[in-house]
Amino acid sequence: MQIESIEPALVAVSSAVHRLENEPEEPYLVVHLDGSAAEIGVCHQGQLLLDYRPGSRANAEDLYNLIRQHRGRLQRHAGRHLDIATPEISHVFLCGEEASVDAAYAEFVNDQSFQTTIIDPKAIQATWTFPEGLDNAEMVPALGALLSTYLAPADRF
Repeated sequence: MQIESIEPALVAVSSAVHRLENEPEEPYLVVHLDGSAAEIGVCHQGQLLLDYRPGSRANAEDLYNLIRQHRGRLQRHAGRHLDIATPEISHVFLCGEEASVDAAYAEFVNDQSFQTTIIDPKAIQATWTFPEGLDNAEMVPALGALLSTYLAPADRF
């Protein structure tokens, strides 16, 4: 076995979102969920700007309130990092364990101030194809990591 790269899930997810047709021009959030925790990242143009770890463990049911509560702080960080006025972060991209993703999406869907998307692996612009049944949002970090192997080593994030 030859290992080409090892990336944190949020770095890989930001690479995957960068390959979606609807990647926003402004900073956005990516969220990777497993059964018991949520990883939150602030991203822009495929780059992870901030791996945000709130003081308490966030699960799918708490995610919406946590992001709503910390949204201003995340926006200010993005503005400082990009050296721009504080941007409005309105896009949230979800991936991970299916039940957790569905629960989190249900919390966001009625808030018009967020445009929330469950990342569809088939929408990631690349050359792969999926066998039947292997196209759920749990695959997104692995696919994002795979995308980085297409890059020259000096160009990898």
